[in-house]
Amino acid sequence: MRLNKIILHGFKSFADKTEFSFEDSITGIVGPNGCGKSNVVDAVKWVLGEQSKKSLRSSQMADVIFSGSSKRKASGMAEVVMIFGDVDGEGSELQITRRLYRDGDSAYLMNGKTCRLKDIREQFMDTGVGVSAYSIIEQGQIGQLLSASKKERRMIFEEAAGISKFKAHKKEAQRKLEKTEERMLRVADIYNEVQKQLRSVKLQAGKARNYVEYKERLDKLRLQYYLAEYKRLEDRKTQTEKQLAGVKESCSEVFRELSRLETLQAELQNSLREKEHTISSKDGEIIAVKGRIEQTSQRADFLMNRLDELSKRKTDASKRISELDNQKAMLEAEVYRCENELSDVESQAQSKQDQLSELQELLNEAELDVSSINSRIEDQKTQALDAVRKTTQIKNEIQNSQNRAENLMIEKERLSKSVDSQQTQLESSQQDKKQKQKELEDVKSRIEELSGKLEANKDMIEELNAEISEKVNQAASEKQEKSALEREYRLLNELEKSNEGVGKSVSRLLDEVEKSPENYGYICGLASKIFESDVKHSVAVEAALGEMVNWLIVEDSKSFVKDWKPLADKSGRLGAIEKEQLPASPSGSSEHPRLSEFVRCSDEFSGLKDRLFSSFILAEDIDKALQLRNELKEDEQAVTLAGEIAGQGGSVKFGRGSGSLGIISRKSRMNELNKKIEEVEGRIAEIEAGIDENNSRHKELSETASQIGSEIEQANSDRYKAQSSLQLVDQAIENIQRDLPESQRELEGIDEKIREAEKSKEENEAQLQEIEQQTSSSDSLLEDLRSQSEEKQQYKNELNSQVTNLRINIGQDTVKRNALKQELSGLKGRIENVKLNIKSARSDIEGGDEQIESTTQSVLNAESDLSELYSRKENLADEASELRKNASELFEKLSETEKDLKEKKESNAEGENRVHKLDLDLNETKIKIEDLIQKAADELEIDITTQQQDDEQFDESEVNWDEIKQEISDLKTKIFRLGNVNVDAIDQQEELEKREAFLSEQIDDLTESKNKLSELINRINVESREKFQDTFEKVRQNFKEIFRKLFGGGKADVHLDDEDEPDILECGIEIIAQPPGKGAKAISLLSGGEKTMTAIALLFAIFKTKPSPFCFLDEVDAALDEANNERFNMIVQEFQKDSQFIIVTHAKRTMSIVDKLFGVTMQQQGVSKRITVKFDSEDTDAA
Repeated sequence: MRLNKIILHGFKSFADKTEFSFEDSITGIVGPNGCGKSNVVDAVKWVLGEQSKKSLRSSQMADVIFSGSSKRKASGMAEVVMIFGDVDGEGSELQITRRLYRDGDSAYLMNGKTCRLKDIREQFMDTGVGVSAYSIIEQGQIGQLLSASKKERRMIFEEAAGISKFKAHKKEAQRKLEKTEERMLRVADIYNEVQKQLRSVKLQAGKARNYVEYKERLDKLRLQYYLAEYKRLEDRKTQTEKQLAGVKESCSEVFRELSRLETLQAELQNSLREKEHTISSKDGEIIAVKGRIEQTSQRADFLMNRLDELSKRKTDASKRISELDNQKAMLEAEVYRCENELSDVESQAQSKQDQLSELQELLNEAELDVSSINSRIEDQKTQALDAVRKTTQIKNEIQNSQNRAENLMIEKERLSKSVDSQQTQLESSQQDKKQKQKELEDVKSRIEELSGKLEANKDMIEELNAEISEKVNQAASEKQEKSALEREYRLLNELEKSNEGVGKSVSRLLDEVEKSPENYGYICGLASKIFESDVKHSVAVEAALGEMVNWLIVEDSKSFVKDWKPLADKSGRLGAIEKEQLPASPSGSSEHPRLSEFVRCSDEFSGLKDRLFSSFILAEDIDKALQLRNELKEDEQAVTLAGEIAGQGGSVKFGRGSGSLGIISRKSRMNELNKKIEEVEGRIAEIEAGIDENNSRHKELSETASQIGSEIEQANSDRYKAQSSLQLVDQAIENIQRDLPESQRELEGIDEKIREAEKSKEENEAQLQEIEQQTSSSDSLLEDLRSQSEEKQQYKNELNSQVTNLRINIGQDTVKRNALKQELSGLKGRIENVKLNIKSARSDIEGGDEQIESTTQSVLNAESDLSELYSRKENLADEASELRKNASELFEKLSETEKDLKEKKESNAEGENRVHKLDLDLNETKIKIEDLIQKAADELEIDITTQQQDDEQFDESEVNWDEIKQEISDLKTKIFRLGNVNVDAIDQQEELEKREAFLSEQIDDLTESKNKLSELINRINVESREKFQDTFEKVRQNFKEIFRKLFGGGKADVHLDDEDEPDILECGIEIIAQPPGKGAKAISLLSGGEKTMTAIALLFAIFKTKPSPFCFLDEVDAALDEANNERFNMIVQEFQKDSQFIIVTHAKRTMSIVDKLFGVTMQQQGVSKRITVKFDSEDTDAA
């Protein structure tokens, strides 16, 4: 891959479309400060996806769009295109484009097609090309590379190692792994919830199946009943329809005559309306003709006024022509005067111009003489400056040779010490390796032991999970039972609150007492609310009270009657019992239990309880009660648990009476439900306590498992650290074994370098003496040339003064001539205007004559129109009178027809009444049929009209409808006892079972996916470590080699800093540099030039390990002196065979090595232009 060209349009200062083409060579970009040359580098970063505004030297991204200048409008879009050739090694091209519009819209394109930034980054990943890669090196980046943290330096090494793509894939895999784990947790929660729901739904499904069975039988019986009823109603409908048809036939003849008369009435009414409409139309026409007469009269008056106005305008135009003729004569006289004066001025100007030409020739000759002498002076100055520069350079080289010799002596001493130190380090590292190997074996044994403990812990957790699941099922069953009890209690409580079973009048009384209790203190309460019993005896208690169950217990019956008799008269009966004035209860004892023993109340009503219930003997059933009748005393009665009563004299009561019966049973049931709910809550609390205990145990085991897992993870981390430490020790031993011979060879070559430095010093001293002799002879020649230049300059100044004075005179004549020409032009223009005004006035006179003639004809036409309109008005008035006469005759005929019509309507009304009565009967039958059809549709969801055809053989006489009704009632009772039924539970059970299986498969799939992603991450880590380690060692060797080339010796190294982070993929990178003749220093202590050269050495070491297709160097050489610049150029030329180099520079030495040079200038303020220079030709192409 190589870079062919960059095209900028509207990007920063490049307002116009500007193209930079590159070849397989070194290209330079130069220009003065502020001309926009670094904008080319910004464009490359921007098109490759740079998102940092700071990196692009902007406050916002829109700043990259050309913002305009004093002479140019701002651009609406910025676009940069990069074109690469030979992308796949077969000559194919790749075009990358980025656009940004001022409204904020942006786009990335690849080969003309819209793409994502991610696609572009992946295209160049691991090629060294990118925003943060080493294909773009800026002056500030040099300092950042050295001042960056150890971990920040990794990025450029990772790009060279080609693991950027691996890291991107690893990051993507880790993101997917996190999502997979999150999804596993969610799916597991859903799976547990589905299992809970399934256990609950299974119970509901069994109940639902019973409901479906009862419902199907009930629907079948209902269908038989509805079909029979439908047949009866259909027969009745048929009979009614026959009667209705006969009555309607008798009404038809009357209706036909009525229709004929109504038709005649309508025809007469239409004829009358047409006549009235015609009369109205004629009246409208008369009004319209009157309006036209008025308009025509007004138009005639306007035309007469117009004739007078045209005559006056003709007279005014004649006067204006006479005035304009006089004005024209005066202007022509002025023109003649100006033409004479202009001729005199032009004659004088020509004479002065000839004199100026002669003086100018003499001045040009003087200027050539001065220029020639000054050129010789500049040549002499240049030679003198060259001599001074050479002298300075030779002196510097003499000093450098002397310094180099001294530094080499110091380096020799340092290398001797370094060799001894490396031998000592080698022995220490070999001992350290044995220790690390022993630590690694200990860690592996510990991991095996912890893994065994973890497996045992997991088995205990699984057993505990099964136990917890069983208890959760028990709790769910108990909660379901509690929910059913609470539903029944809520239903009974609502009936209790709404006073269900209490009479209307009693209910109103209780409402009033509740609103104003202070006014009715004598009322103690309702009997059914004061007395209580258990559920078993509640029916017997209600039967014993009888009608009194709905009575009130009061302290003063007189006040009760006074206050509430009006309410009883309006709303129904009211009853009350005085607490202290009841008849005495029967005395004596009985071997059978009395009902009062099973009734409960507060102490204040205990006497009342005995009086009401002591007379009732409790029997198990009606047979037992009948046997007890002979044993009963006077006023005693036997009552059964079912509420049946047997008394003396053969009286017996069965079933429930009307009124408030059932209130005490309801209250007893509510008390029983409360007790059951408390019992269930106790069992639920006991189960939940067991669950909590198991959960605590589960938590302890989970924490233990987590702790063991953490210990295993820590042990694995220790193992990896031990392995990494062992690798680093091996690497250190290898490095020492490799560096030690090199240091020994370097020590041997230092003596030769010292002799070369002394020889170079002697040669430079001889050259310096020769240059100083040449410098003294050129000084006298320079003085003679300066004297000649002053004489020629004085003569030239005198000629300049004469030329200037003559030019002033010529300029004055020119001003006068121009003024006369301007005045003459104005006069001629005014004459032309006067001629045009005369022509216009004459044209107005001619046009006025034509308008007068046309207006006269219009007046005659208007008078003729008025005559015709008056005649039309009289004709229309006659026609309207005739139409009014005809309308009067039609009105008389219509009155006679309406009289006959009234008589027929009365006769028709009698027939309609009979039809209406039969229609009501028929409609009533139809409504009953429709209600029956709708009821069957609502309850059975069928259409009984179609079912009738399917059951034609149904024999209604064989059906016992009483038995069917009884069975229907029984089925309704069974369905009611089932309570709330979730019919969908059957389908829900099936759906939940399917969902449970699906979620189980999902968990298995997610577990498999998690394992695969973990394996992928581990594989990426292994491959990345191998690649990074291999590349790091290559960069390290290249760095040492290039550092020595750039510095002419010295020593440098990079190594991994694993003190804080032993993982090779995370640890930082430390740089060590030791320029020749100096000790090893931290990077921050080096000089600016040394820092730059060290950074350049490192970047080119990376570049040599994995060259990028191209490299932009933006003023990287700014901090280098001439000697270092020369070495920098040497390195760039060495690498140009592998990559293209584009260098932005100010240095002349750097410019000298480029093959193609682009100049960037600002010929117009704020707008950059490109100038191209090729050094193999003299063509200059200005873009």
